[in-house]
Amino acid sequence: MKTLLATVLLLLSLPSVGAAIGTHGMALVQTKQGLVASHMPLHGSMHSHQLLLTLSTDPSAQAQIDALLAQYPLITLNPETFDLHQLMHGSLNHFSATVVAGHFERGGQPRLTQVTFNVDKVLLNKPLTELASGSYYPIALGQQTLLVHRIGALPSFDQLLLVDTALESTTPVQLTEGQPTTPYQQLKGGYPLHSVYLETLDFQERE
Repeated sequence: MKTLLATVLLLLSLPSVGAAIGTHGMALVQTKQGLVASHMPLHGSMHSHQLLLTLSTDPSAQAQIDALLAQYPLITLNPETFDLHQLMHGSLNHFSATVVAGHFERGGQPRLTQVTFNVDKVLLNKPLTELASGSYYPIALGQQTLLVHRIGALPSFDQLLLVDTALESTTPVQLTEGQPTTPYQQLKGGYPLHSVYLETLDFQERE
């Protein structure tokens, strides 16, 4: 009986099939509707998903994060270890993370530790593809629209753009100039926008 119980407990403790347990770094940006975190994806790994979330935290931590976002061009999160699939599918609704000024894996400086973030909404959950780059997923955020570059076959790039207009489109927005592997150049209609995140190093062609 004890052997059976031990076996059951061991099986329950093992990661589920398809689990993606690890450190899932995120870029953090500020919008008029609050904090948005973008999981840092990588082709050919457990990180091969574009996942964007709205986050909230307690007022004290929020005030400190707001100040950091105003001071530094890049703020990232170095979260505790968790299963990315649980986050993707809504069964993980909070996590703890270190808030880092700069890239958490490239010399960034920790500024806040053990900050608890609540996951309020999953905005985007898409696997990386081998399609051509050059289009952006539009995500409605009230009077703003977040444009998320659809990462395609290498070389590609990860980019977030904030447009100060509520765009009507629900299909990927196409660039009007520049090559598909070149970050945003111009959007149809000339809407005012801000590039709030850009990553190219992780998406170069590999030998």
